[in-house]
Formats: sequence, structure tokens, C-alpha cells
Amino acid sequence: MKHVLNEEASQALLDVILLNLIKEGKAATPAASQLAASVIQTCEEKLEPFVCGFLTSCFLDRDAVESELKEFYHEILFQVFQCAPHMLLGVIPNLTQELLTDQVDVRIKAVNLIGKLLALPEHHAVQKYHSLFVEFKNRFSDKSAEVRLSVLQCAKACYMANPSGNVSREILSRLLDFDDRVRTQAAVVACDLARTNLRFFPPELISKVSERLRDKKISVRKKALEKLMEVYRDYCIMCSEGLMTASDHFEQIPCKVLMLSYDKDCKDFRPQNMELVIAEDLFPVFLPVEERTRHWIQLFSLFTSSHVKALISILSQKGRLQTEMQIFLAQRKKEKDSSSEEMERRIKNSFVKMSASFPDPLKAEECFHKLNQMKDSKIFIALEQLLDDRTIKSAQQTRDKFLKMIGDKHPHFEFLQLLSSKCSFNIFSPEHVQYILDHISSSGFEQHLKASAKLLLAIISVYPSFMRGLEEQFQLLLEENNSINDTLSKHAVSAIASLVGSSDEFIFSKLCKELVDSLYSGLNTPTILQSLGCIAQHSVSAFEAQNQEIRSYIFGRIFQAESSEVEPSADETSECCDSCKLKIYALKALVKSFLPHRGSHGKRHINELLDILSNESDKPHIKLAAAKSVLLLSRRWDLHISPEIFRFTVLMAKESCPFVGRLFLDKMHKLLKEHAIPSRYACAYALAASDHCKDLQDASFKYIEEFIKEYSRKAQIRQTSGVQESSPMDYPAYTVVFLIHVLAHDAGFPPDGCQDEQVYAQFCSPLFWALQALVNASIVNGDTGLINEAALYLLSIFRAIKKTEDAVDAHQTPKLLILAEIGISIVNELNHNASLKCLTKFSVDESFVKRVVHILKSQISGTATTTLSKRRRKGQEITIQSSDVEHNTSNPASQKIASLSSTGTREKQKTAAKEIGLGCRQKRALSPNDSESVVLQNERSGIVMHKDDASKRSKSILEKKQCLSSRASATTKPLKLESHVSSVDRIIPSLKENAEASKSITPSNYPRAELKEPHSLRISCDSGDLICLDSESHETMSDNSSLEKATISQRETCSAFGDGTAKPTKSLASMESGRFSERVTSFPAKGMKGQKVLLDISASEIIDENEDCIARRTRRQKV
Repeated sequence: MKHVLNEEASQALLDVILLNLIKEGKAATPAASQLAASVIQTCEEKLEPFVCGFLTSCFLDRDAVESELKEFYHEILFQVFQCAPHMLLGVIPNLTQELLTDQVDVRIKAVNLIGKLLALPEHHAVQKYHSLFVEFKNRFSDKSAEVRLSVLQCAKACYMANPSGNVSREILSRLLDFDDRVRTQAAVVACDLARTNLRFFPPELISKVSERLRDKKISVRKKALEKLMEVYRDYCIMCSEGLMTASDHFEQIPCKVLMLSYDKDCKDFRPQNMELVIAEDLFPVFLPVEERTRHWIQLFSLFTSSHVKALISILSQKGRLQTEMQIFLAQRKKEKDSSSEEMERRIKNSFVKMSASFPDPLKAEECFHKLNQMKDSKIFIALEQLLDDRTIKSAQQTRDKFLKMIGDKHPHFEFLQLLSSKCSFNIFSPEHVQYILDHISSSGFEQHLKASAKLLLAIISVYPSFMRGLEEQFQLLLEENNSINDTLSKHAVSAIASLVGSSDEFIFSKLCKELVDSLYSGLNTPTILQSLGCIAQHSVSAFEAQNQEIRSYIFGRIFQAESSEVEPSADETSECCDSCKLKIYALKALVKSFLPHRGSHGKRHINELLDILSNESDKPHIKLAAAKSVLLLSRRWDLHISPEIFRFTVLMAKESCPFVGRLFLDKMHKLLKEHAIPSRYACAYALAASDHCKDLQDASFKYIEEFIKEYSRKAQIRQTSGVQESSPMDYPAYTVVFLIHVLAHDAGFPPDGCQDEQVYAQFCSPLFWALQALVNASIVNGDTGLINEAALYLLSIFRAIKKTEDAVDAHQTPKLLILAEIGISIVNELNHNASLKCLTKFSVDESFVKRVVHILKSQISGTATTTLSKRRRKGQEITIQSSDVEHNTSNPASQKIASLSSTGTREKQKTAAKEIGLGCRQKRALSPNDSESVVLQNERSGIVMHKDDASKRSKSILEKKQCLSSRASATTKPLKLESHVSSVDRIIPSLKENAEASKSITPSNYPRAELKEPHSLRISCDSGDLICLDSESHETMSDNSSLEKATISQRETCSAFGDGTAKPTKSLASMESGRFSERVTSFPAKGMKGQKVLLDISASEIIDENEDCIARRTRRQKV
């Protein structure tokens, strides 16, 4: 052959060689391809001009080349490069031009070819063609998504051939690409690369990949979850083999996975599915329990409260299904002996409960019914065995046998496969508890002692039965003097409560007596107090038997004890002294005794505890503990919380120590989100918003926004559903009543005769913050109907307050009047729709009020609006998500009718709306009488009681020994009666009288306790006054039917003792809504301002996308 070529080398012969070199498929023969490669290697110098000339012509002008092989020039170049790489030194640089061409398909082919060249490790193409490699990396930011996808697909081979080529950084940049396909591919490539060499792969890249679990696209989140689970399992295997040590970068993967359970826009990420991910995909199947536990402890060292809550939710759901399955299997056995309708009903209820743990509850319930009809007893025996197997290994073996027995051809195989997983103890087992206890006792987890304790508590809080057989070991652990005993003690009591039955109640009595005896030893007092508090919640009778001893110790040795310790400076990181800690533990124990899990609180009286909470202390930690205690007690004892204690509690939001205010706000907001406390405490948000601390302001903005949105939605549901009567207390605007009360009784209220607008503006700033948030359309997603209703409601409240007189201290009335005037002026100023403005007669200097409001608006409005707008924009994506929202907020025609009532009640109210007029109705002059004819209702009604009725009711309550609500006793006196209102005697028992009556009902055997601290003061619970601070649970009592029939009348807030005998009246919101249902008015929608619209980018430049693709989704709290 060499001789032949020396004579003459033709193009035809070259075509034959190249054709055999690239032949593929059936026509290809290995011998022909090997021969062609051998010819090229042997005759490199002779063939180089022909090969280079042909390839160069294809690069420069392929259309002019006559050979049919021109379509395969990339394949030819790759094959020749493997045979004779030096032959192509002058050709390969031409690929740079193809990478820069405008044709996308050409760039894609060039990327694929270069990727294959760079992946040949023995040829070192990166070093030889560095400029080409640099341009290849630039394609990671190519303007075409298809090109970026291609270069990512080549990245894995390139990185493995050249780990030092910084390809990983380019992959990192594509994790934030605009195109979701590119982000998905980047996550896949990064995870595949990590698995090839976990020990040396950049860990920060894994951390960035885990962020894709928060991606705005569901497809990206799903693929990232799948690949990250593979990475984590490989990591666990290497740790178990001793090849790697624990790394927070990898342990963050399960943390991010758990947070997916808060994702509401994808069914696949709900807790029902996340249980399977944690149980089956997190760890390798055969990973020992010891290794699993070590990883869980490492995870708990990184967990926040949100992670723990998500995990507990998954475990609780699994535990409920396992319990119900045991009940079902037991009932099914009984059904064989005696079938009845009652038995069938119970079984059906079990199916409903169990199906809630499945992704599709309806389908699952149907499958449960079919399961119940099966005759194969082996299936039910296997399910029973799964529920009995308490080790992960045995549970896995039993499940494998079960699935093999039924076979994948079974019609319900998929359901039974899922059910068997949920019945198995495949997440935690008693083995985990045993291992944790062993290592805590032997100090095996010294570095993560708290994390170990948290993990142990999380497990036994859901599965307390896992402690069976480990009681002695747990007892020994509690007797040791270490930092986790205080927390473990209360969970130990919970575990005991779950293990003992009603017949074993004596166990708590014995335990309680032993704990009381231990109090006087002075050892482990915090732990003992924790345990006593838990016993009080689980066994009221046991605590009652030792109540006198416990109270004597707490009052005599803790609350009355003098503190000789010097309190350290109060900040977020400092801890209080031991004396303060002891008082806080004592407070918590007493509070828990009034909040039992089941049953009543016994015959003990709460006034004594409230007296303790009302005693002032200069210790911030004690003040915070007392305020939190009031919040917790308000769940059941809100009627007994006096106005003074209420003011002390909400003013904690303005505490001089910022961290105290922040912790109080966090606790209060958590309880309000759960609807666990009365909504009146939300007035603390406005007090915190006026604080100078930026962190506290930001928190209050966030919380008040969530509060208004959630409670407005709930109020709207109640108003339209008709299931229960709507109440004024349902609406967020009603919190202004309590805010005004707090401001009117504030010691910092400007003195009489003060004409300094700046002083009034500074003092009234909380009121401005609250009103501005309540009429901000962006908070309620541009719902102008809700905003209009809130504005009308606020004006009604202020007008009613102007007609009231403080029932206890008449000297406070002018303050109420000033605040009401300022409130009306603020609402009018913030209300840009003139038709809804209230034209009222000012009782104080109108010009002064307007100057105060002007100062408030200039100083606060811009800051608040900017802050709230930024918060709203955080949740918006780059593109506008809903064209309907855009249309409704930008098109005036779509806002032609802004109904202030729900659709369901609008038609019913039309007739009344035509006949009833109101002071601020459109195109009507406002008379002085009309401006005052508004209603400030009680929680259930604004109807007043006759003196005789009130006296009889008080007497009845005294006879029944029920505590009167000092908070619900705030009354108002009429300043002026309308001519159309019946003249009746409206003498109502005063707050002081009710307080004295309450004292006579709940006598105390102990002197009022004080927390003896420097400058401490006693606050008496009978010295306060309040404007309409009534119980949210009270019903209206009145037999004055003429007042009920009056359409617009002067109504006054009264003391409502409510026994549920009378029907609540129609809420103010719905009445005003009816009067305005035909109005053609609306506030301008501001919700769409500042939204970003994604524009098309020209396809001619290299782009570098950033983090805008990260989804910022708002997680909603399930109520």
C-alpha cells in the first residue's frame, strides 16, 4: 500500500479510506475500520495535505465541497484525531469559528465534537488547544438553551478527563439558568459528577444543587430530589465504610428534602409522599441502624424548628395510620363473629382516617373497601406481622415476603405495596431509641448531646411505646446531672402517660408525691418543676392532691426569695441568673396546671396566678416569661385576664430589650396563626412597628401582613358560608379598638393642653401603622372589596368611640376622643377614593388633627409602603403569573362594581340597601346626627342591658360561682341619645364592681405574691378600664326587642356575661356591607406596581443568568 501511494495519491483513494474509517451499523466491519486507521497512522505525512485540505474546506465552505463525505466531517475529524492527532494541529482551531457562528445547530455540533475530543484523556486536548477550551466553556452561557444543554451533557466526560479544568464552576452557574431544562440538566450532571468521586468533589457545588429543591419549577425540584437522594445514599455508604467523615454539605440534603413537605403547589411533595422518600429513598436498604442513627443525630444538629415540625408531621401521620390499621384488623376479627351496622360504621371511619395518609385519599378509601372484601387471610396476617415487627431489618424482610407472596400481577399490588410501607416501622424503631440512650449514657455523643436529646424526644413524642423495656435506663439518665434533663423530663412524663391506662392513674399520684418530696432537697429543681408541670397536664387529680404543697414551695421559696445574684446585661445571647431561671420554671409549672390536656382544671382559682403575672419586674427574661404565660392562658382563661394584664402583655412588643420584643412577637404570631389565642393581641404588631429597632420593625411588618391576609380570608368565609353567625371580632380591623385602649391608658400620652404636633405624631404612630396596613390593597392581593369594607368598618369604630365615655375613669374620655378624631382623619387621608371618605364634625381642633396626620404621613407612610411593597414583591416571580389579576387591577371596567359583601348575601341586602342611608353614602350630605349614628358592637352584639337584667345576671353568676371577666366588663356611657332610640335605663355594673365580685368568688389562701426585684411594683387587677374589650366567646343578652329592630340607632358597648341563651345579632361588617352593596366605588389597586415582566432576549449575545430563577414561595400555615 505504501508503494502504491508513493506512485500516486488520489482523492478517490482518500474517500475510500475515510469512508471505511467512519462506517457504522451493519455495513461496518471492524477489519475495514482498523485497516483505514492503520493506513492513516502509517502514511500520516502523505495523507496530511489531503485530509487537512478536505476538512478545512468543509469548515470554510462546505457547500463548495463535492465529496459526499462532507456531511460527516465532524466524525472524520474525531476518528482521525484518535489515529493521528498531530495531523490536525492546523485544523482543530477552526472549531472556534463554529462555536461563534450564528447558526444554533452548527454550534451544537461543534460543542458535541469538542466535548468528545476533550474527553480523550490520553491526548491532553485541553492543554494543546487552550483557547478552544476557553471558548468551549463560554458555551455554558450561550444565548441558546439548546447549546447550553449540549455543553452540560459533555461536561461530565470533560470533568473526569480534566478535574482541574474548572468545569464545575461553569456547572454551578447553570444551576441558576433562566431555562428550567438547563437547570435540571445542570443538577443531574453535578450529582453524577459528585458520585464519581465524593471525597474530592467540591462540596459547595452539592450545597448549590440542593438549593434546586426550592426551584420554582416542579420538574426541576423532582429531578433534583431524585439525584440528590442517590448522592446521599452513596455518601452514607462511604461513611459506613470509613472512607468519609460526616459533612454538613451532604447532611444538608435531607434538611432541604424535609422542607419540601411545606410545598403546597405539588402533590408529590405533600407529607403523604415525603414519608415514602424518608423511609425508602434516604438511606441504603442494608445500612445498619447504628449508622442511620448517627446520620439522624448529625441532621438534628442542623435542624431548625421547621425541620423538626415537618418530621414530626410525617411521623405523626404514619403513627395514626398504624394505630388505625391495628383497630381495623381487630374489628375485622370481631366482624366475623358478629356483624352489625355499628361495626361497619366503625370500619368505614377507620378507612376514612387511614386514607388521609395517602396521596389520593378518595382512591385509597376505595381500595380499603376492596381490601376488606378480600378472602385471603394471608394478606391480613402479613399486615399484622408488619405492625408487630419493631426492627427495621425484620420489617423489611416481612414486607419483601409479603410483596413476593401477592406478586406484581395482583390487581391491587400498587396499593398493597404502598400500604405495607406505611405499616412498617421503616423510619424509626426501638433500636434507634436503644442506641441513643446507650451513647448518651456513655457520653458517646458529647459533640452532639443536644441533637441526640432532640432526636430522642422527637421519636418518643410520636412513639412513646418505644420506651417499653428501657424505663430503668431512662430513669438513670434523668438522675444524672446534665444539661438535657430539663427537656427530657417532660417527655418522660408524656411517655409514661402514653404507656399507662386509666386504671394505672396511681402511678402519677406516686410519682407526683415523690417529686414534691424531692423539691425540698434542692437538687435538680428545674427538672422537678418541669416534671410537675407535665403531670399537671396529664393527671389533674394527681396534681390536685399535692397542690397545696407545691404552691407553698413555689410561693415561699421561689417567688418570695431574695435574689443575691447580679443579673448580666440583657441581650439575645446572655442568659438570666439561676434565680430568674428558677422563677421562670415555677411560672411555667403553674401555667401548665391551668391547661390540662384532658378534663377540667379542678377547683383551683386563677386570680392568684394572674396576680403573679401582673407584678412588674425589671428582669427582661422574667417579663418575657410572664407575657408568654398570659398568651398561653388566654386560650382558656381570657375572660379572667384584666385590662391591666392585657396592656402589660401587648406592651412587651415595645420592650426596651429588642430581643425580648422579637421573641414575644414570634410566640404571639405562632399562636395567632394557629388561631389559639384571641385576635385582640394582634394590636401588639402596630406597637412593635413603631419601634426604632429595624429587626423588630421588619418582623412586625411581616407578621401583620400575614395576620391581615389570613384573618380577612377567614372572616370572609364565615360571612359567606352561613354556617355560623359572622362577628365583628372576626375582622382584623377590630384590633384597632384594643390598640386605642392601650394608647389611651399609656402613661406617655401627651399631657393636657399639649399643642405640639410632633409629640402627638410620635405617640400616635402605632395607630397610623395599623390603619395603613389595614387599608393596604397589596396585602390582600388587590381585593378592593375587602379594603373598602375595612375602611368603612374603621370609620364606624371611630365614630362609635367618639360617642362613648370611659366607664371606670371619665377623665380618660378626652383621650379616646382625640384618638378617634386622629383615626378618622388618618383613614380619610389614606383613602384615595373620595366617595368613601367620612365627612365628620370634629370635636377637637380640626386643623391640629390634620397637621398631626400630615406629619405622620410624611414620616411613616413612605417607609411603610416601601417595606410592605418589597414584601409583596418578594413573593412575585419574574413573569406575571395571572392575567386575571393583571386585568382586574388595571382595567377600570373590571372594577365597576366593588361589592362590600359576599356574592351570596348581595341579593338579600339589595332591598335594605335602597332604604337605608348612612352618613358617608355617596352623593348625600352628612348631617351631624347621621355622623354619630354608627355602631360599635360587642364581640357578639351591641345591644345594652337594663339594670335589672344585669343585676339578675350577676346574681346568677355569683350563685354559680363563675368568674367574671374583668376584660369583658369595660362599659361605655351614653353622651347623647338619638330621638328615635327608646329611652331606657342603661346603668351597667362597673369594672370595679365586677372585680370585687370576682374576688368574692375566688378567695385566696395565700397573700398576693411578688417577684421581688429592684423597683418592682404591684399592679392591682381591679384598677383598669377598657373600651369594648369583651370576650370573643360571649353571647348577647337582651330582651329589648325594639332596639334589635332599629335599623340605625345609637348603640353602646356593654358588659356581656353571656350564657348562650340569646342569639347573636348581625355583625357590623355585614350590616354596613349591605348598605353599600350597590355602590360603584373602589380603591385603586396597587398590588401590581413594581412587578417585573420578562422580556424576550435577542438570540445574538452570550448571557449570564443569575439567581432570579430561584423561587421565593410563601409557605402557608395550615389551619
